Amino acid sequence: MPQDADKGEKMKLKTTVLATLMGGICMSANAKPLQGELEHLVSSHPLLKASSLAIDSSEKRFASVKASLMPRITISASKGNEVITTQSYLPDDNNILGNAGTGLEQYSDLNGSKVSFGMESSIYAGGKDVARVVSAAIDQDISSMNLSATTQDVLLEGITAYLQVARYKMLIELTKENEKSTQRQLELERKRVAA
Repeated sequence: MPQDADKGEKMKLKTTVLATLMGGICMSANAKPLQGELEHLVSSHPLLKASSLAIDSSEKRFASVKASLMPRITISASKGNEVITTQSYLPDDNNILGNAGTGLEQYSDLNGSKVSFGMESSIYAGGKDVARVVSAAIDQDISSMNLSATTQDVLLEGITAYLQVARYKMLIELTKENEKSTQRQLELERKRVAA
């Protein structure tokens, strides 16, 4: 009996060593593909693309809020001839306009030019401007953290799926080895019975 227990422990040790070696071979053979697969996953996953676009959007919103605090300068100019034709209504005997008809047309011809310059700036808006800037900065931070969290989730899913496939491959290889071992044992048993 002690020899049978000793054989069982040796068999367990051999199986453990074989599994460890197979795992090491599988992991070393698949180390580069895992990195390549994860890089592809990060570059092409739609959630990560959406999170990157959300970061771009929050950065542009922050720039927009900062720009709205700058003074606004307006410059306008116009030049040209102004030709105006007017016709007046004539009063009747009771001083009511229009009943007696219209008067002669009058013309005016002016050369008009106009230039205007304006500058407008908010001096104090009750803390609204500061709140908008802080809110935009917080949105930027949240978008960045969301991208980080989403990246970690996607990488975890990718690694889990990759390891699951590697596990199944190893199980298939171990099953093939078990089949070969069983066939060898069967052949040896046949030879022993035949002898």
